[in-house]
Amino acid sequence: MSLDKLALDTISKAMQASKLLLDQAMPLINQMDLIYNAAGGLKETITDADLAEVASFSGLTKQQLDDGVYALTSTLKTDLANDYNALTQLAVRA
Repeated sequence: MSLDKLALDTISKAMQASKLLLDQAMPLINQMDLIYNAAGGLKETITDADLAEVASFSGLTKQQLDDGVYALTSTLKTDLANDYNALTQLAVRA
């Protein structure tokens, strides 16, 4: 049985997504983790008042920022690290 167009497209997209995650997202997440979560990092210094001063951050609270960065630098980073080998198998073929 040969692969139909839907299967081929889906596999290709999985390969592209894996490459994007490893080549672009993972380095950004690692850098963000270091800058935001390090002792004396941005997590300890940014306040709600700081966020309110930036128009494009209007309405974003410090807690929402912390929660979002946590999702990226803890949850997602851990998942990417745990599945690095599987993602690499797809990414190298993209």
